Amino acid sequence: DLVDPLIVIEATSHSDGGDEPWLSRWPLPFPDLDAARAFFESQTVNADVWIDVLEKCDDGYRPEFSAADMRAAAADIESGYDYRREWQSIRCPTLLVGGDRSPIYHEPMKEMASVIPCASYVCVAAAGHDLHLDNPAALRFVVNTFLKH
Repeated sequence: DLVDPLIVIEATSHSDGGDEPWLSRWPLPFPDLDAARAFFESQTVNADVWIDVLEKCDDGYRPEFSAADMRAAAADIESGYDYRREWQSIRCPTLLVGGDRSPIYHEPMKEMASVIPCASYVCVAAAGHDLHLDNPAALRFVVNTFLKH
């Protein structure tokens, strides 16, 4: 009752709970920024954004934030809890948006759109998980189009 309309970008209603958080797989420390860039580009994320959060340390480059804190913040995502029942109760116009190069699977987002009345799913081209950074013009167009209706 408090939200109208709803836009969900790069999220699903459930997790299988089996994946170790992405931050745990970072090969830290990065020996140099070229190695960091190569890793982030292999993960289909905006490398420039993630390189910006690295700082030079005695043993190479590490994130300026605590990976443990980030993993704790993502614990709910990795818990495996299934939010489909909650999603099915949404009654406001809803737009789900994903990036075509995202590591998030498109099928769960399409499934979410199919169980929410007045929902649709749009896939933004030339964008990964950080689609607001990868293709901001396309995202802006999708959002503006949705909000005008």
